[in-house]
Amino acid sequence: LLHLVTVSTLPAVLYPGRRFHLQVHCGSVDMGGGCSGGEAARIKLVDATALSAASVGSLGCGSAPETWHHLEPKNCVGSTRSCLLWPAVDENFLLEWQNLVVLPAVSKHTVLPFQLGVCFCNGGITGGCNEVTDWLYVGRIAFEPIR
Repeated sequence: LLHLVTVSTLPAVLYPGRRFHLQVHCGSVDMGGGCSGGEAARIKLVDATALSAASVGSLGCGSAPETWHHLEPKNCVGSTRSCLLWPAVDENFLLEWQNLVVLPAVSKHTVLPFQLGVCFCNGGITGGCNEVTDWLYVGRIAFEPIR
C-alpha cells in the first residue's frame, strides 16, 4: 500500500541564512498512512540538480550526497547515508526538523534563488537508513534572495 508523503516548510518563504523548520507529512487520518520511523527517521537536503528526473524514481536519494548549502544543525557526515539528525517533532502523520539553516547560492556577488531536493528515510529496513533503497525523494524547497 502506497501512502502520499509530502514536504512543507515554516515559514513558507525561505531565505538562506534564516532558520526554518522542515515538515514531512506521511498520509493523514483520512487517507491512512503515518510516519513509522520516529527517532530513526532522517532527512537529507541535496542539490536539486543532483536528482535528475530518472534518478528521482530510482536510487537517486540514497546515493546523492548532502548539499554543501546545509549549514546547521550538522547532519550527514562522511557517507552519503550516515545522516544523524532526527525529528524534533514526532507525531503519527507529521515529522518536523527544526532550526535548519542553509548557505546562499552566490554568483558575481549576487545572491541567487535556488532549490534543494528533500530526501527522506522513514527509519529504514534495518532501522538505520543505511541502504540506498531506504531513501525516498519527497519534494523540493525553494530559497529566495533577501531583498
